[in-house]
Amino acid sequence: MSHECWLIRHGESAANAGQRTADPASIPLTELGWQQANSLVERLPQPDRVIVSQYLRTQQTATPLLERYPQLQAEIWPIHEFTYLSPALCSNTNQADRQPMVTEYWQRCDPDYRHGPDAESFRMLIERVQAALQQLQTLDGISCVFAHGQVIRTMLWLQTQTITTIDQALMQRWHAHGNQQVVGNAECIRLTWPE
Repeated sequence: MSHECWLIRHGESAANAGQRTADPASIPLTELGWQQANSLVERLPQPDRVIVSQYLRTQQTATPLLERYPQLQAEIWPIHEFTYLSPALCSNTNQADRQPMVTEYWQRCDPDYRHGPDAESFRMLIERVQAALQQLQTLDGISCVFAHGQVIRTMLWLQTQTITTIDQALMQRWHAHGNQQVVGNAECIRLTWPE
């Protein structure tokens, strides 16, 4: 049996709307985000499985689809957003507040650097997403994967790369690619595997 995999970015979140947030895992959808989540029910095929991250906004985005197909339960996979800034150091901030830290992180461009003990390195992201892709390739049927912008971009990018080493050059290429490929809120992308 073949596998059809849909990558769906969560609907608009409070952070996307510029609001201050306490912790990346608990950021909820906005009213617009809920509208976007409801619209997905008509745009997606009936899945054999629904996969979400442990972050609330992906779970909320998947809720209308799960209500449409109550025989399904969400599977929680480690496909949460790339948390390269320490949540503890960024509590009660918005995008504008975090911008100096974002700039410093990308200027440093060290694939093993962690902004804090609760942050992840670029190497950790790549290894985590590679593992998720490998797991997805073992599945049959239709999967709807509710994830995050940087994770989806990483999945798509890894489909075009042969990675032998995770180094500064790779990190720079990933960052440049990410700046060119925006995945919108509630955007659905069909993932294909290279032949």
